[in-house]
Amino acid sequence: MQRDFDAVYTHGKTVKRPSCVFTWAPNTLQFSRFGVVAGKRVGAAVVRALVKRRIRAIAQEIKDSLIKPSDIIISARPLAARREFDELRRDIWEAARAAGLLKQ
Repeated sequence: MQRDFDAVYTHGKTVKRPSCVFTWAPNTLQFSRFGVVAGKRVGAAVVRALVKRRIRAIAQEIKDSLIKPSDIIISARPLAARREFDELRRDIWEAARAAGLLKQ
């Protein structure tokens, strides 16, 4: 698993938004995979868990709109802990759109 994360970070592309960093690389699988990262700068363990739950929920919304299978890592920034769910959703959808991963 760590090897997969390293491959995305090494060979992938990145889009930055105020509340998250969206990193992706195409994969050869029939489906997309999402990874969620929330470091200690985001907040205490309870806060990080909340942010990760929110990001995973948004990733579930996005996965059916992707045009090609990809490995995607969404890294939370400290601002993610202070964002409302809809604001976080907007940032992540904008990042996916900027990455060119969404169906038109």
